[in-house]
Amino acid sequence: INISFGLGANVWNTGIDFNQLSDPEFNTNDPVLLGGRTSATSFDANAGLTFSTTNFYTGFSTMNLLQTNNVFGDANAIFGNARHFYWITGFNIPLVDSVWNFEPSFLIKYAYGNAPQADLNARFLYKDFIWFGASYRARYTFVGSFGVRVKEMLDVGYSYDHHATPINFFGGPSHEITLKYTLR
Repeated sequence: INISFGLGANVWNTGIDFNQLSDPEFNTNDPVLLGGRTSATSFDANAGLTFSTTNFYTGFSTMNLLQTNNVFGDANAIFGNARHFYWITGFNIPLVDSVWNFEPSFLIKYAYGNAPQADLNARFLYKDFIWFGASYRARYTFVGSFGVRVKEMLDVGYSYDHHATPINFFGGPSHEITLKYTLR
């Protein structure tokens, strides 16, 4: 049985081009929308706790513990970093003489002001060295991922999210690179 605790830090740098937010046919004298481009940087913290056995794990974590704000310009526009909560549970099922393992899991996410969201995940691991997986996120988002153990304590992973809804028009797909360092 393992119980783990983690702490993390975030650095957010967000930019806004206010000229793209205004409608050129609508003549506005709003000083915020006439501000051109601006950016803001803020800092925040994360924490998490997991409980795991050989074939089961569950964990809870939260991001944006401090809920800091990004302040743009002369405090005319503020973007807040809402607190997020995550709960994950999964199983490790040995296959083919424990050379291959199958790991189904689910993740429930909640961000203040939004409805909870769930992910269903499936991952295959080969000799605890290389893995690939797929996920389905509520509201039609599909994720493909793979990763490799570089050294005994260092893993590197990549995932690609594709939104099969109109949100794809606004943000397109997303890419994520993960580095995992495990202290033993």
